[in-house]
Amino acid sequence: MSTRVVVIIAALMLVAGGSFAASPSVSAHADYESSTPAANEVVAESPAQVDVLFTQDLVKIEGQFYVRVLDAEGTQLAGDGEVDDDNRRHVSTVLPEPLAEGLYVVQWFTTSDEDSETDEGSFCFSVVEPMPDPLPEACQEEPHEPAATLAEETATPAPDSTPDTGEPTPAPTAGDHVEPDDGTSTAVIVGVIVGVVVAVLVIGGAAVGWFRRSQR
Repeated sequence: MSTRVVVIIAALMLVAGGSFAASPSVSAHADYESSTPAANEVVAESPAQVDVLFTQDLVKIEGQFYVRVLDAEGTQLAGDGEVDDDNRRHVSTVLPEPLAEGLYVVQWFTTSDEDSETDEGSFCFSVVEPMPDPLPEACQEEPHEPAATLAEETATPAPDSTPDTGEPTPAPTAGDHVEPDDGTSTAVIVGVIVGVVVAVLVIGGAAVGWFRRSQR
């Protein structure tokens, strides 16, 4: 193998390793992305339903997801919501009757269809009345910047790869929530290994070239 070939291979490996090490970790959770009403929004009248978009497709099995609307006393006012067949990042909960003026809490729980990781959280909205100051703890979760509006998301159907079996499943518990490895340590280790391999190839190629020239 010539010195030029060794150097080219080393450069390609260095670029590939650097790109891998620098790539951001991807969340394994189906996390809150946006909603209607929005987090901490004050609406002028009661919405007919609450819509929530998540960052990944959900497992569409009873007990593996919910979007619950609660009043200020903690009473659940509607069911656990339904996953949109055309967009499994979208869950809607229809309200059986108009909401009175005041504060409402939306609790959500998800199971990612990508890797079965679970996530949960809550946000608030208010009908007519201003949001309380300070905000209750359930309203203080930092909402994500929405990557798309609800209309944009629902306009692009997503295939339903998970059949709705209708089989009952145990309700999720707090112990089911597992924090994923963010992948940072793995990326650093791989980057170090790639760097060592590149250094060995470069030094070895230079030594071979020098040896061949010295034998002429």
